[in-house]
This record gives sequence, C-alpha cells and structure tokens, in this order.
Amino acid sequence: MSLRIVIVCALCLMALSIASAESVSLPLNSVKKPAQDLISQTGAALDVGQAAALANQGQDLSILNPAENKMWQNRVYPGVEDVPGSYPVAARGVQFLSEEAALPFTYMSRVQSNENPNLFYRLSLSRLTHTTLMRAALLRKLGYYVPSPKYYRNLRVFFKSEEEKQSFLKNAQESMISDFDSRGWVTEDNTQNHSVVFADAVLEPAVAEYFDKTGK
Repeated sequence: MSLRIVIVCALCLMALSIASAESVSLPLNSVKKPAQDLISQTGAALDVGQAAALANQGQDLSILNPAENKMWQNRVYPGVEDVPGSYPVAARGVQFLSEEAALPFTYMSRVQSNENPNLFYRLSLSRLTHTTLMRAALLRKLGYYVPSPKYYRNLRVFFKSEEEKQSFLKNAQESMISDFDSRGWVTEDNTQNHSVVFADAVLEPAVAEYFDKTGK
C-alpha cells in the first residue's frame, strides 16, 4: 500500500472521528462584567454589581449612558467647529518645524502659523483624509469632544531650505505610499521661497493628546 493511500485513509478516519464526537455548545445568556461607570435611567450611578444585577433581570445595558468624562459628554457637538482666527489663511500658509508621526497612508508634521507665531498645528497629509474628517464629525455628533480638523483644498507650507523641503517630500511619499507628482498632491512647488502648496491638507491644534481618527 502506497504512502499516499495510507495518508488518505488516516485523514478519513480522523474526519469520521470528529463528526461522531458530541457537539459542545456555550450558553448565550451569560452576563459578562459590565462597565463600572453606567448611569441608570433615574440618573443614579451604578456600580458593577448593580449593573450586573440589572442585566440578569433582563435590563438592556446598552441603552444606558456612561458617566460624563473628559472624552465624552451627553450632548451633541457641531460636526465642524469653525472659530474665527483659530486657523491660518491658506494662502499665507504655515512654516514647517519638524516631522511628527508616520501612520499607515498618513504623514504628520508640526507646523507654525505665519500670521500668529504663537499658534502651532499638526499638519496631516493622508490618503484617508475624507474618511478621517467624516469620522471626526460623527464622533462630535455622538458627544465625543475631539478637535475639529480644518480641511484645506490647498495649503501652502514653507520650509527653511530646498534640502529640508525635498526631505519632507521624500518621507511623506514613503509614508503615504503615494507619488505626489502623478497623484496631484502638490499643486505648486516654489523653489524661490522654498514652499509647496499641498492639496487635501488638514490642520489640527497641536495638543498633547492625539485622537486617532483613522480607525486603524
């Protein structure tokens, strides 16, 4: 008997053994440990034991809100928060300061306003720009106070030198896995004042917390 036939017979016997074994089922009515910051429908704070007791009584815990905290409040924020003067004018642009982070298909850097040197921002160039903007707006509508990004159809970014600019372009394209020339990300490249006009650019306040809205 050939080795191939032996292997086939062994596999068949294994399949029959598995098929004849008793099936195992898990109950779906068990209650896992609930959140410890839920608020009852009467407005009272619930501890874990109280929440678990309500769940065992058939209460749907998913309809209960958590206690308000730094990240979430029981209110609806506007999808876009446009405060006059909080972001620079696109034509005047921003000054590149340093690279900040490289995420999948996204490149971030720290920039400074040319109009107000006291204002700093996080510049984001990403293939996920519009998805990120929609996700931020949805989170704000749900009560999550995340910074409202500012979208620029075209934004001018200034660099100290051509060397710095070329290094930025190289690193950004590698992080985004994209070619700026063929994809239209760069609408103007000025070698006299060492600036570049980027399409689909986003600015956010340069705060200590970073809210990942890419969903990655």
